[in-house]
Amino acid sequence: MRDLEAVLRESPLLHGVLPLTSVCNVSCVFCSNLQNPPSVEQYRIEPRPLDEVLEHIHLLRSHERVVIGESATRIIEGEPYTYPHINTVLLEVRRRLPGRAIAVTTNGMLLRPDDVSVLSETGAQLTLSLNALGPRARLELMGDRSPSRVVEAATALARAGVELYGSMVAMPSLGTWSDFRDSVRFLAGCGARAVRVFIPGFTKVKPYSLISAGDEARLFEEAEALADLTGVPVLIEPTALGPDIAHVAGVIRGSPAYDAGFKRGDRVLSIDGARVISSTDAHDALNRSASPTVSMSRSGVVLDLRLTKPAGVHSGVIMKNDMDRKRLVRVLGRLRAHRGRSAIVTSRLAQGFWRAVLEREASGTRAVTCAVFAAENHFYGGNIACAGLLTAEDFQRTMDSQPFKDWGSTLALLPQEPFDPEGRDLLGVKWQEAGTEGCAVEIA
Repeated sequence: MRDLEAVLRESPLLHGVLPLTSVCNVSCVFCSNLQNPPSVEQYRIEPRPLDEVLEHIHLLRSHERVVIGESATRIIEGEPYTYPHINTVLLEVRRRLPGRAIAVTTNGMLLRPDDVSVLSETGAQLTLSLNALGPRARLELMGDRSPSRVVEAATALARAGVELYGSMVAMPSLGTWSDFRDSVRFLAGCGARAVRVFIPGFTKVKPYSLISAGDEARLFEEAEALADLTGVPVLIEPTALGPDIAHVAGVIRGSPAYDAGFKRGDRVLSIDGARVISSTDAHDALNRSASPTVSMSRSGVVLDLRLTKPAGVHSGVIMKNDMDRKRLVRVLGRLRAHRGRSAIVTSRLAQGFWRAVLEREASGTRAVTCAVFAAENHFYGGNIACAGLLTAEDFQRTMDSQPFKDWGSTLALLPQEPFDPEGRDLLGVKWQEAGTEGCAVEIA
């Protein structure tokens, strides 16, 4: 495994994540850390010395958002409020990085009045991982024997005006649909700006689904109904990307976009006359721009709306996260420069996005000869479908398949998400080890 000190420095430098501890106060049945095969390179850390954490704050300067408590790297993230110096860290981050957003994820069970006060003082955005509201469901899902604590914490956060978001792992088999609806309504009543609902993942290490196919289909219907009922975006993750590029997944109440009349389902076409090329491109441009004029399609009708907001203020529009403009332009440029057949080998979730992008490019004067192949996750198995958990061997299997060979590609582009700065996957294998004869392989 790589040196832990190097990984701890990379987390803030490359990802905007400030790791504190891997200690957690609950035992969730859906915890992804319980489903990793032993060969996976992951890092469990004890509560870090305060001086070490404070020393790493300067590494966050290149990021617009400081993330605490969210599993976004190979370091196992615990519950940040088990860390004894959490408030000191938050206050110091705010002092040193006054213009940055601070995003904290917590299960809320350990929040005290002084913690709520610091969250309010620093203007932090808090994601409350509620998962369930009912006592029985919380006990079975998380091992929580004191469910009143999270209710009290959420109520205190609402009174303090903390910018609140909700998250849940949908497991109606261990609760009820009624409890699911009550949980979302509770978060909305506490002022949550949006609620993310996660479909639980399972792997060959735990070879059974924590949600049935029927319940998964119903989940989308329930989420849409709850969004209509509460006026709060209820977003299901993970979901496949594309072909709905730049479609509005939700609009935060009271935001500039809400006041301008944006609606769920709108498709953004251009911003201040510049065509958008991805959902992330549209999202970033809306947040970056000062009072932009937005051309969009709604039920087949094109209309223009104007947002009233300063530059750098969040528009209130929520979209799926696909690929930012700079990276997408770079990938398309590489494909156009290649004199021969090329291929994009990506995750099952991103396959539709790339096909939509290439179909759009095919109508222009600079079309590319490129096919899209989805790599199945043989290493984890189960229902794991995101790019970040693919391995070099998963890509190799795809490129060894007959359909890939029949295409005759001389260039294959792999996503960068599964690989660390040294080009190694979760098993320590470098991406260069994936490939096939006569086909160059690159990450993009």
